[in-house]
Amino acid sequence: GCVLWFLGAAMENQQLAVRQRLSDVYRGQFDARKNSLTSFWKEVDRKLDQAQTKECTANLQNCLNEARKKAMEINQAPTRK
Repeated sequence: GCVLWFLGAAMENQQLAVRQRLSDVYRGQFDARKNSLTSFWKEVDRKLDQAQTKECTANLQNCLNEARKKAMEINQAPTRK
């Protein structure tokens, strides 16, 4: 009986060791993919912020150009006395 108990315990330990190794391997793959996705979404966020800034700058420039045109039209319009 004692030998069978030790044999059962050894098999259980072997199974636990295999599970631990698989867990370690999958954890490494998971971490690598998680880090890759985190980097990807940070880059997407940065590009979106950059595009938004460019768009806002372009819109501001367009508004300023329109304001200058209006100001020139007003200054060039004949004055009424």
